[in-house]
Amino acid sequence: MTDSEQDIRQELLSLVEQRLSLELATASETNIPCASYAPYVCGENLRLYVFLSDLAKHTVNIRINPHVSAMIIEDESNSPNLFARNRLVLECKAEKINRGTEEFDQRIGLYKERFGAIVDTLVQLADFNLYVLIPDQGVFVKGFGQAYQISGDLMSEVKHITNPARQTDPEN
Repeated sequence: MTDSEQDIRQELLSLVEQRLSLELATASETNIPCASYAPYVCGENLRLYVFLSDLAKHTVNIRINPHVSAMIIEDESNSPNLFARNRLVLECKAEKINRGTEEFDQRIGLYKERFGAIVDTLVQLADFNLYVLIPDQGVFVKGFGQAYQISGDLMSEVKHITNPARQTDPEN
C-alpha cells in the first residue's frame, strides 16, 4: 500500500470512528427498498455490528435478504459542501450473532462502552439481536473527483476511481 493509500485508509477509519450511526438500505421480499439507520460498533476489516429489533422493518428485510448497503457519512454541519460530504458506502452481507456466544458478549461489551446504560436495557429485550455486516466491497468518497474503491479480504485495498460513470456505462 502506498503512502497516499495509507492516508486514504486512515481518513476512512477516522470517519468510521467519529460517527455513531450508519444509514442502512435493505430490501423486502418484493424488492421494496427500506432506508433506516442504526447505531454501530466497528470491528476488524470494517465489519460493522448493529443491534436491531426484530420488530423493525429493516430486520425483517435482513432475515429475508441478507444483502444490505451501509453508509457512514460526515455530519452536514461539518461539511463545507453538502454535495461532496465524506462518506463510506459498503456492500455487505448481514449475519446474526447468537446470544451466549463469545462474539456476542464481546461486541455487546463494545456497545456498552460506546452507548452506555441503554444497552443493558436493550439486551434484556428478547426482540433485539446482534448482526454483523460483513463488507464485500465499498466506496469511500472524500470530495469531488476523490472516490476510492475499497476491497480485498481485509477491506484494506484502496484504488482511486477515476470516472465511476464510465465504469458502469458500457457505451462510454
